[in-house]
This record gives sequence, structure tokens and C-alpha cells, in this order.
Amino acid sequence: QLVDENAFYKGVGADISASGIFVASGKQPRPGQKVTMGIPDRTGRMVMVQARVVWSNGSGFGLKFIRKD
Repeated sequence: QLVDENAFYKGVGADISASGIFVASGKQPRPGQKVTMGIPDRTGRMVMVQARVVWSNGSGFGLKFIRKD
């Protein structure tokens, strides 16, 4: 699940890497939009991460994780 300042999105994550993830979803946020999403860790605990929408099409969207230093 993903949340931005105006909407809630549901999708299935695939093709995850250290820098981003593809999310298959029928509802897509706009490219450039910042979102917060929960990703389960190995124990099943949800880790909240921030990402920016890089691209979006009819099947889903690509996110680039935002690093917190």
C-alpha cells in the first residue's frame, strides 16, 4: 500500500532492487509525486519508506527510493 498527500494506492510490488521497485496497480500516481509505502521485512514487520514516482503507465508505476542520510 502507498500513500501520498492526496490519495491511497494499492498494488503488488515486483522487481525490487536497492534503488527502487515496480508496483503493478490499476491506479497510478503522477510522475514526480512523492509517496510513502510499507514494505514487509523478513520478520513481516512493515518498514515505511519514501519514494518518488519515476514513470507510470496502464499496468503500474516505477518508484525510486529516497535515501535518508
